Amino acid sequence: MKKIIIIIAIAAMSAGAYLINQQQNTLPTAYNVLDYVPADTPLFSAQLSPFPIKDYLSTMPSLSTAEEDALFQDRAVQGDPPVDFFLSIVKTYQASLKDADQFVKTFGLSDNIRAYFYTLGVLPVLKIEVENPQAIWNLLDKAEQESGYTHRIGNIQGTEYRAYRLNSPAEMRTIELIFSQEKGILTVTLDSALSEETLLASALGLRKAENPISNAGILENIANKHHFTDQNIAFLNHQEIIKGLTTTDANQLARHLSLMFPQQTSKNRLQHFRTPECAAELTTIANNWPRTVFGYNNLAITKNASTMDFSAVIETTNQTMITALQSLRGHIPEYAQDFKNNIFSLGFAVDVNQLSGAAATILTELQTPKYQCQPLQKIQYSVQQGQNYLGMLSMASGVANGLKGFSFAVIDYSISQNRDAQTLESLDALVSYSADNPMTLFSALQMFSPDLQQLKLPTDGSGVDLSTLAVLPDELNINPKIAIKGKHLVVYSGKKGEQQANLLSAETLAKNGLFTLSFDFKRMIDPLIAAAKLSGKALPEKAMFLQNYNMRMKFNLDINKNGIVFDSHSSNKIEK
Repeated sequence: MKKIIIIIAIAAMSAGAYLINQQQNTLPTAYNVLDYVPADTPLFSAQLSPFPIKDYLSTMPSLSTAEEDALFQDRAVQGDPPVDFFLSIVKTYQASLKDADQFVKTFGLSDNIRAYFYTLGVLPVLKIEVENPQAIWNLLDKAEQESGYTHRIGNIQGTEYRAYRLNSPAEMRTIELIFSQEKGILTVTLDSALSEETLLASALGLRKAENPISNAGILENIANKHHFTDQNIAFLNHQEIIKGLTTTDANQLARHLSLMFPQQTSKNRLQHFRTPECAAELTTIANNWPRTVFGYNNLAITKNASTMDFSAVIETTNQTMITALQSLRGHIPEYAQDFKNNIFSLGFAVDVNQLSGAAATILTELQTPKYQCQPLQKIQYSVQQGQNYLGMLSMASGVANGLKGFSFAVIDYSISQNRDAQTLESLDALVSYSADNPMTLFSALQMFSPDLQQLKLPTDGSGVDLSTLAVLPDELNINPKIAIKGKHLVVYSGKKGEQQANLLSAETLAKNGLFTLSFDFKRMIDPLIAAAKLSGKALPEKAMFLQNYNMRMKFNLDINKNGIVFDSHSSNKIEK
């Protein structure tokens, strides 16, 4: 149990440090970190140009409460030195986040930093530029004093490092957490029986990679292909991971896994993957889906605001799969994409007429060829069961014939205090169904709702009052209407909702996406704060930070020629 807790603590600290790596100082020209990263690294992330960490933190609110801080204090004494050590660091990290100046001072950072995370086989390496190295040693000394956890001093090629043993002394294989500082860079890595001295030297920046990523053109290719900036580029290399799983020595990952799971032992968990059939078939799959890449399309940060456009792409060269997935793209109306003026919006876009055909193509592709690799055979068997539902999918598509998407948006709302109760004073919102023939779609909906059968929608786009179908609660002061607006069946409420509904009359259908979601935290919370004040009640402390937090976020899912694309946009601003 202790080892599990320790591993979790390390993972938590690494995750926190990885978030720090989204920020950065200027490297000495004599030390280019990329020269020490092998091109076959399975996982890589780097902030390639300085990130204004201090300004970024200034735009973020304090996310912790007094109650949470007290909870941290209570958990900081567990009587287990390794766990207490990491809890002390996490506690310091959490406390320093409340003030940007204190944060950079505590961790010895400059106002702008760079950071890198990658793996040497299975061993993780984190590097962060540090302006004040002594601050790191002070942080570790403080954690040692609070926990009783101690380190040993190691030395390799004249470079000293701190080593903290992570596993029990009774275990034969030693696993140590390494901290080293050289040339203005903090390195955090692991050392174990897997690590020959040359590997630790590479991790500490003392031995260059034989085939470094700096000369491989990988980062340039990713940036150009996906229009990423040089702020941050990251990737997960599926091809190298498959080599590691299916071979014994094709790359550093494979060699490490071979040491961890000896081929001769009965407990070798990789034996089902390391067969000629699995090697060939999994390599083909990896070649079709070579990487998942991450990067910024735009990054702008000042002392007052930050804006980030971030993308993740699951790359593929499988044109059959891409064509089938692209055929599913439906229509997301302009109002659902307008995250600047909406409080909340949601859009699902699927061309229902293409649904059964695309599903059949995808299922066929997943079953071709018939795999001989045992793990893949199990997956194919599960996929085969999906064919049983194709008929049902075809029937469902027939009911919703011509449907291209469903969208919803809350544009504005207000809450008032009426005697002892709170009332929804106003609601500007709309729901829309985009379809080739929205009247046919409405007729299909009438089949499932006796209430709707009473309605007759005019073809001129006029709205029909829906309040006659059901008595709305007194707390809901709204008057929803339904109408056909061009290629859209719309239910709307409020003047702004009606304005957006009318604009749909001229909006033609286009395949422009699969999914979108956006929200505005400040406009979402402001009416609730106002209502709480009217009622004489205060918002919970955990929600109070939102009153000064101006943040908008948007997420998209789409398919392009390069693969499956996840986009996000966020903008933060603190109103002080």
